[in-house]
Amino acid sequence: MFNLLFLFVLFFTTTYVYANDPHEAYNRDVENFNKSVDDTFLKPTAQTYVDITPSPARSAVSNFVNNLIEPVTIVNDLLQAKGTQGIEDTARFIFNSTFGLLGLIDIATPMGLPKHNEDFGQTFAVWGWRDSDYLNLPLLGPSTTRDAVGTPIGLVMTNFGIPFTIMRLLSVRESLLAVDPMIENASDRYLFVRDAYLQKREYDINDGVVNNKSKFNQFDFSE
Repeated sequence: MFNLLFLFVLFFTTTYVYANDPHEAYNRDVENFNKSVDDTFLKPTAQTYVDITPSPARSAVSNFVNNLIEPVTIVNDLLQAKGTQGIEDTARFIFNSTFGLLGLIDIATPMGLPKHNEDFGQTFAVWGWRDSDYLNLPLLGPSTTRDAVGTPIGLVMTNFGIPFTIMRLLSVRESLLAVDPMIENASDRYLFVRDAYLQKREYDINDGVVNNKSKFNQFDFSE
């Protein structure tokens, strides 16, 4: 379910767009499976987590998780030849890991070192693998063939054991609770999530520069 994080930054719409989705039948089956797992385990657990954990503690957990996965962004900064951003993200990681008490407190953002998100899927796109089939992954959620190739590398780099994985899952799923009603109210949940993911990935790959003539121009990712 990690890839569902993209939903945080969307201004939602129910207008669907064309997508490269030759595996739609399979993807819909995986979507139904993921929803069943989410409804049975992840969503109730996340709701309980919110109910019993104070907001400052949840923020600290989220900061801690984001800090531990920062090296993935730094490596991909370098692989994409983003030298200045790589230096900034390295400084962010150092400051938050030390003065931020192992990342529990995000002191870097107020210092002018904002968080960036780079991953191996984006790196492959920068290297030339731009178009890729949409692919829904069991438990992990929306992806593409290109992004799915990069996902295991990122997971290996952030394999800090079961406790960290649990914290990461809780942090991600807790943040999605607010948008659950919007997803459920979509006339076709599958199309809604698919198109939102593909548009967000284009936004990420282009570093926020969106071609107004693109077929993926239904969402605003600037917030």
